[in-house]
Amino acid sequence: MIISQNLQKSMIKDMYDVGLEKYDNIEETWPKYMEEVKIPDNAGDMWRRTTVINSGLWRKTAGTDPFTHQAIMEGFTAYGRVYDFTQALCIQKNTIKDLTHFNNILKACSAGWGETAKATRDDFYAKPINKGGVTTGDWIFNGTPDSAIEADPSGDGVYDGTAASPMCLFNLSTNGRTSKGGVSTYYNGFALDLTPDNLKTVWSHIRTNNNKYEDDTHVFKNRPNFLLVSGALEITSEEIFKSILEAYKTTNTANVMSDKMELIYNDYLTDTNQWTIGTKKKGLVAIKRQDPIYNLVEDELGRAWWATAEMRVGFMCDQWRYLASSNMATA
Repeated sequence: MIISQNLQKSMIKDMYDVGLEKYDNIEETWPKYMEEVKIPDNAGDMWRRTTVINSGLWRKTAGTDPFTHQAIMEGFTAYGRVYDFTQALCIQKNTIKDLTHFNNILKACSAGWGETAKATRDDFYAKPINKGGVTTGDWIFNGTPDSAIEADPSGDGVYDGTAASPMCLFNLSTNGRTSKGGVSTYYNGFALDLTPDNLKTVWSHIRTNNNKYEDDTHVFKNRPNFLLVSGALEITSEEIFKSILEAYKTTNTANVMSDKMELIYNDYLTDTNQWTIGTKKKGLVAIKRQDPIYNLVEDELGRAWWATAEMRVGFMCDQWRYLASSNMATA
């Protein structure tokens, strides 16, 4: 069977039409709480952000007073990187009955890839939560690209650790993290079950303890507005959020948390009793480099046709202070 270049291009177009139709109709979970950044093609596979610590409130100045310089301190540099994700189907020429049969195989394959592309991203972007409490870190936090042209100094941890001594995203109070200002008692990891009182405890800790810039002096608005749970905590979390009064109590106490936070379910979370709160679009960054690309190429030596798909996405954590988690795995 001979396939002309024009027919080959037509088949690739069909792959896009079918694959992207499925792709566009599937809602992903991670965009509900993660920031998305599209990086240009010439940016390389590593991405970085450096924070500048706030220099304080503006100074009340008399009309004849000169400007007064306020020193600022450079914060931590966060690193992220891009990964390649691919799919492929090899179809031997002697198994192809006719052009219609061949095209139907390609369409069915592309439709499946369109669905699994988003599932792949949901699974990928759940890893920072799933691995956020591992004290030795995890590859998802390492911003060093395959080329190793520049190494992420924080290794397998987030930006305020080192390669030799990684700092996990969610650290317990027994493993305090140190700010640029020198305070070494910060933490955002807990070992508490999901209850109304424990939810308020963790929320208040972020709100009043972790709402400081790296100089430990100046504060910023830090009000968590989402609760992220797996399907195993769906019923428990709905009992807490959908009660008019505070759940599990006989006192006439208003349920204030349901107005402060959105409940988000993620089926790709692996720890059934872990729950995470945070501020939407803060701290966790989804790096978008390339949407799915479909192709169809002939392998003359192998006497086959290859249908392929690839996409490029990445991740970076640029601020832990907006996030907290409880009952996360530590190993």
